[in-house]
Amino acid sequence: MDPVDPVAVVKAATAALNAGDVEGALALYDDAVLQRAPDAAGGLGFKVRRGKAALRRTLEADSRARVRFRHLRYVASGDVVATEGVNSGLFDGVWVAQPVAAFYEVRDGKITSVTVYYDRLALQRALGH
Repeated sequence: MDPVDPVAVVKAATAALNAGDVEGALALYDDAVLQRAPDAAGGLGFKVRRGKAALRRTLEADSRARVRFRHLRYVASGDVVATEGVNSGLFDGVWVAQPVAAFYEVRDGKITSVTVYYDRLALQRALGH
């Protein structure tokens, strides 16, 4: 069996999301996927979500907000892919574009974890929160 290119998996998942294909994107994630993102409550830690059901809720919310992921750079080391780019979408009626970095772990052709970094405080200010 040919090894699966982790960058190709991340690019395929991103393309599916940008096309509004939540099911196509979910197919590229492991059932026990681990998600980490800045704490929505303004804390210094991460909000951690586990499993595909939690990921589905996140991706469906992103789809409703018309979020688009524009990865400008990929750096891979083994099964880990780091991306740098800009995410944009419509949040609370405000169009926002924000720099973002994300780290994906890919095993056996599936994304097993994703950790996203962005300026949560800048996002809250842009939305008037």
